[in-house]
Amino acid sequence: DSREYTAVRDILADLGVKSVGLMTNNPRKVRELRTLGVDVDKRIACIVEDPGAIAAAYVQAKREQMGHLASDEENVSMLNEKALNE
Repeated sequence: DSREYTAVRDILADLGVKSVGLMTNNPRKVRELRTLGVDVDKRIACIVEDPGAIAAAYVQAKREQMGHLASDEENVSMLNEKALNE
């Protein structure tokens, strides 16, 4: 994944946004934004109740290959990681 989030940081700063609740299952996105100085105060999991067979396989591959998180329960460790780094 070669996404770069500097533009996100700049847009949030231009809008005067002080902190965000980020809807994502991607822990790398949270880390990258925090590294850029964006205060991600919570992560909201993207959960699809019945994704169907093809989408379920895709979601599982993202978990296994890219470390995507599966639920809101994993927010606890991410928020604790934030507190430890402050």
